[in-house]
Amino acid sequence: MEKYITVHILNDKKNYSKDERIAACEQLQQALTLANDVANIGCDWKKLIEDLLFVIKTRQQLDVKRWVSDCLGSLGCIMFSQYNEYLKVMLAEAKLIPDKYEDDKALVLKAVFLSLDLIGNFSWQSRIKLQDVEVLMTAIKNWLEVNDSSVILISLLDTCLAVSKYFPAVFKHSFDDVVDFTVGWYIEPDQPKAVLDKCHQMLVELRPYWHSAIPAAITLMKQFLDDASAYIEDIKTNESKPENMLAKTAAILRALITMLEVLNTPVSPLVADFVEKVFGRIIQLLTHLDDVFATKIGTVFGYMAEVLCIALEIYPKLDFLHPSVNEKTMLKILECIGKIIDNMKPEMIVEIVDYVVGDDGPLNYVLTRSQEVMQAYGNVLGKLLAPKNLSTLQVAYNRVREDVLNCLNLLQTTEAEMMGLSPSLFTFLMRETPIIEKQFIINHPGCHYALLYIIKTHSEKSESSKIHENFVANSSLLIDKNSLSLVAEPATAKHTTMILNIVTKLLNVDDLLWAETRNLLVDWIHGFVFALTPDVLQHILDKPETIEMRAALLDSFVRHSLPKKTQLDNKSFCNPEVSVSHWCAAITSHRIRHFTLLRRLAVFNLVKNGRPKVTAKFVKRIFEQCQSDCQNKATGIWQATPPVLFIRK
Repeated sequence: MEKYITVHILNDKKNYSKDERIAACEQLQQALTLANDVANIGCDWKKLIEDLLFVIKTRQQLDVKRWVSDCLGSLGCIMFSQYNEYLKVMLAEAKLIPDKYEDDKALVLKAVFLSLDLIGNFSWQSRIKLQDVEVLMTAIKNWLEVNDSSVILISLLDTCLAVSKYFPAVFKHSFDDVVDFTVGWYIEPDQPKAVLDKCHQMLVELRPYWHSAIPAAITLMKQFLDDASAYIEDIKTNESKPENMLAKTAAILRALITMLEVLNTPVSPLVADFVEKVFGRIIQLLTHLDDVFATKIGTVFGYMAEVLCIALEIYPKLDFLHPSVNEKTMLKILECIGKIIDNMKPEMIVEIVDYVVGDDGPLNYVLTRSQEVMQAYGNVLGKLLAPKNLSTLQVAYNRVREDVLNCLNLLQTTEAEMMGLSPSLFTFLMRETPIIEKQFIINHPGCHYALLYIIKTHSEKSESSKIHENFVANSSLLIDKNSLSLVAEPATAKHTTMILNIVTKLLNVDDLLWAETRNLLVDWIHGFVFALTPDVLQHILDKPETIEMRAALLDSFVRHSLPKKTQLDNKSFCNPEVSVSHWCAAITSHRIRHFTLLRRLAVFNLVKNGRPKVTAKFVKRIFEQCQSDCQNKATGIWQATPPVLFIRK
């Protein structure tokens, strides 16, 4: 009785809402599952199927029809001894539905798939006669032979998947035919995404069967490469209409990628031998596309890159260190990646970022090769980090940021300020890198110089905006908080303070720095200070952060001051190829910049105006330097120190 009430509710759209009809389907489905056998449902199963099929074939909401299809699947699941009769009714009804109602056909076939899937989930395969499943597979293959509906295709392939999973002894006889149908749909251009996803799933989930048919898989992949080559050759002979050939090439390469995924593990010698030849074929295809400019070219490049990537995963020896991947081949691959980035949509580029800069990406190994290869790799990274699209930039930025941190960790120590990046590159560089850590400075002075150079350059300029001016203009050090009580604090509000704190800490340990690094630091402070207008500079001169930096500059001056004329010392040369005149000019330039900086910041006023601690420390340092053996430094101090410091009116 309950089953007939449910059917009544389903057909009464006037008195029952969609939600109520769906709830009735849920109850019926549960009741059928609990019955465990069609003999226990308490009604005529043929009548129930007829009524449920009637609902599918009438004007009902698609959601309701889907639930009815699920009920039909649950009914078929418990029809063990009569499963053949269930299949006859369902397949016959599906054929009777007019072709224009493809959704209804697909739902009836979906019910057949669901019945098999439930049988497998409940491990009831032994209750089904294999002959019934064989008859079903014959019917499905006949349907695949004539079907041209993508909607119906998905239900048919789902049924094949269920048979392959739960009845392998039956499916193995239909494996070749099902693969032919699947590949036929898969390599057609412009298929709906649902079809592509289902074909991909089909080929991948048939992996156990592929591993028992490796020669057939190799033959299929060779055919894909041959077809792709033929399509690209056609482009050269028919230059006016390349789009169609490119679309076909992309579809073929997509299928090749799927098959390479299927055969990824375990690797047989036949697969490894084929994969080793893939490189040459793909590079050959690339050379044919050098002068082709069309919309779909980016998609083709993307698939080519993916083929190479998966090929590298399959054959461990075939990485960028393997002799078969020579420098010319590697440059071609990097050129390919560059073309991808130039031609693909930003959202597609995101998908290949890991291939270029990911931890497990094969391109990681290019750094072991020649300078030309490294430069080509750098060009690719530059394209990825160009601020054209935030989604691509954020992914690439995160990978490079992780790379920098990992490299610093390898050294055994303890990220373009652009809207949207988190954390900002400035914050990353200033707070997450060991820029002020003594062990890093001492053990890796070259890396420390490079890191300081990056921070200095980034804080001073940007291609897209005058970041240095923004840092200063938005600094909390310069903003009157009382006048901005209703305004949100700018993102760069603390940048100036952060810079002052960093340079102060570096000045305090500048004995540990390379001379070049110390000069770079002074240049940074010089550029920062001279970018300020006199009134702004006067405003911050007596701020605590600025006073600390001025005091650190004064102390550094005492330690490192040189006279106007300095004796040449061969030990001072870091690079013996640098000429003497160039070296002297550099020393003079740095000395002048250092002294003008001291005057700009009124550093000596800290002593003149009688700050006791500063004065005492300054005098002590002077006497220490004068009593030391370093005559040059003592001379430099007396030449540069304003006499007024020692004259009292």
